[in-house]
Amino acid sequence: MRYPTAILLLAATSVWADERPLTWEPSRAVLVEEVVSSRILAPTHPHPVFFDFLSDAILESDGSVVFVANGAKQGVSKLGREGVYGIDREGRVSAFVQKGDTLREGQKAVTAITALEMRDGAPVARCLLEDGSEEEVVLGNVSPDRETQTRAAQARAGDLTNDGRAIYRVGRDGSRELVADLSTRVHGLFEGPFTGFDRGAVEFDEWIIFSGSAGSYQALFAMDMEANRLCVLLDNRTVLGNSLVEDFQISESPRFGEDLAVTVSFAGGRSGIYVFRFGDNEGNLLFGGRN
Repeated sequence: MRYPTAILLLAATSVWADERPLTWEPSRAVLVEEVVSSRILAPTHPHPVFFDFLSDAILESDGSVVFVANGAKQGVSKLGREGVYGIDREGRVSAFVQKGDTLREGQKAVTAITALEMRDGAPVARCLLEDGSEEEVVLGNVSPDRETQTRAAQARAGDLTNDGRAIYRVGRDGSRELVADLSTRVHGLFEGPFTGFDRGAVEFDEWIIFSGSAGSYQALFAMDMEANRLCVLLDNRTVLGNSLVEDFQISESPRFGEDLAVTVSFAGGRSGIYVFRFGDNEGNLLFGGRN
C-alpha cells in the first residue's frame, strides 16, 4: 500500500512575471504520495530488477502508474534492466517490456525504450530493436475514462506549447496566452528571470503546472491563468522524504482526474515518482481559496 509522504502549505507573498503583477495567496493543502523509489529491488518476473533513473510517469484511472526505469540516457551504470514497468495501488510491480525482450514473433530483441506516451487512452512504449528499427507496444487496454477526459480537456482548453524557452496556452481559435518565458521574473524567490523550462506541462482548468529553472534554482510551479497567481509546489530547497529535492520531470500524460504524477530527483542521485492530489474527489481543486 502506498502512503502519503508530506502535506504542503504554500506561503503568501507577491511577485511579478513578464511585467504583469501577480498575487501569491496561501494555498490549501496538497497531498503528496510516494509511488515508487529508485534503488529498490522490485519482484518482477522472471528475475527481480533494481530500479534507478525513473521517468515518464503516466497515471492510470485505477491509481496505478506506468513508468520508465533504468533509462540509457543517463550515461552511467544502471542497477537493473531498462524497461517500462507498472505499479498498482497495493505496490505490486509489473514488467511490461524490458531490454532484451524479443518482439516481432521472437525475432528482434529490444535494445532501448525511446518513448512512453498515451495514445487513444492507452500507454504506448516505443522500443528500439537490435536491427535499428522501432516497434510500438500497446501496454494494456484502452481506458474509456482517460480517452473521454483527454478529448474533453482538449476541446475545452485548447493546447499547451513548451519549447523549453516559453510556455503558451493555445486556444481553439489559435490565440496564444503566455504562461511564462525567459523574461518572467519571480522577485523574492530567485535572482533574475527564468533560464529554462522542462518540456512537460499540464493544465488543470485555469491552473498550468510546469517545471522551471533559474540558474541553479529548480521548482515545480502552478500558474493560475484566471487570477494571475503563481504558486511554488516544490523547489530544490525542499526536503521530501528525508532527501533534498534537486529536479523534476513531468511526462506527456501525467494527469488523471485531480491527480498528477511527477518524477522527483534528489541530491545524491536517488529519484522517486510521486502523485500530487489537487482535488477533493468532488471535482473541486484545492489550490487557493477560490473553490
